[in-house]
Amino acid sequence: MKRYIILIAFFGLSFVALQAQELWSNNENSNEKNTAHMQRSSGSIKDDREFKVLFSETFENGKGSFSCFNTKGPLLWHDSRCKFMKISGFMGGTKYENEAWLISPKMDFSRITDHIELSFQHAGKLYGAKNGDLTLWISTDCQDEQFGTATWKQHKIPVYMNNDMWIFVASGNIDLDDYIGQPNVRFAFKYNSTKNNCATWQIRNVKVIEVFD
Repeated sequence: MKRYIILIAFFGLSFVALQAQELWSNNENSNEKNTAHMQRSSGSIKDDREFKVLFSETFENGKGSFSCFNTKGPLLWHDSRCKFMKISGFMGGTKYENEAWLISPKMDFSRITDHIELSFQHAGKLYGAKNGDLTLWISTDCQDEQFGTATWKQHKIPVYMNNDMWIFVASGNIDLDDYIGQPNVRFAFKYNSTKNNCATWQIRNVKVIEVFD
């Protein structure tokens, strides 16, 4: 009799544990769905369309798979202890003429058939002409690390931060549909400073998604 009671108790506890695990899993999946919906709602698309993350980089642990490249000046993009990438043309009391690029890894959109969007968060201060100092560029012919010889096209950043506050803002959703079918797509954050305008630019939470119609 004692043996039967022990077996019943064991299987009863196992059943309860399985129910608890299933409930936790369901809650986790629900939280992931809600989080995804919140992320989409912060941009221009505010419905419940399905999407897939094609690329994501937070910069919490450094530059990740991005590359840093300069065409002018000594100052490169670098990772911050505050978990973002940062660039400034000001160092040691001197303002430098500087052009620094933060370049993504190659992305293959050759099999993509739906809508593609790029988004990120950024903060900064003391910039002059934002469309000249802090810009986004895209290339389809950059081979390996031949960044300087590639063809780059500038794309508009929908939302810039307030020029006098250190607050991260969402860039807005940047349409990449022109690059559907392209096997070699890279995007880059280009920073430019002069001896008159010497901004600081910070970037984090870069994401590329495919939105299913």
